[in-house]
Amino acid sequence: MVTTMAFDVSGSCTGWCYGEDSTLTDWGKFISKLNRPRSQRLYDFYEWASVLINEFQPDIILIEKPYLGRNSNVLVSLSKFISALEIATFAACEETIKDDWFIDPKLVKKTLELKRTSGSTKKKYQANKAAMVKKINSLYGMRLKYDASKGKNYNDDDIADAIAVFTTWQMLHE
Repeated sequence: MVTTMAFDVSGSCTGWCYGEDSTLTDWGKFISKLNRPRSQRLYDFYEWASVLINEFQPDIILIEKPYLGRNSNVLVSLSKFISALEIATFAACEETIKDDWFIDPKLVKKTLELKRTSGSTKKKYQANKAAMVKKINSLYGMRLKYDASKGKNYNDDDIADAIAVFTTWQMLHE
């Protein structure tokens, strides 16, 4: 049996999932307290990730690659959270995240056969989030939620993105 965790890392809300072989068994999200300084948020994230990874002891840890079209300040911040996850992984199970465990979001969309949406940047973003949640719900019989007018506490799009990374990996490695 091969165990896998997948993460959609963000400085505000990180979605995650866990599976044994190709069976999805657990999922959730970590919501950062945005009113705290970034160093405290990074430490909170590191502690949370360490506990989670230590609990599951996965063989493989997948991370959705950051979209390079983002603002450079966002990329810098996101890179810090990914680094915290890498350190937590090593601390929890002495595993190094391999380069091919970083999954490109374009590959995820292609593998799951999600079509590109058109429109303004904000509308495209919202449509892509809704489409991913719908796709994951249909694949797994889940009831994840996404409402563009609601916040991270309500929405499950980050969980859906992590599950999509897991699913892509499984489909490409069957």
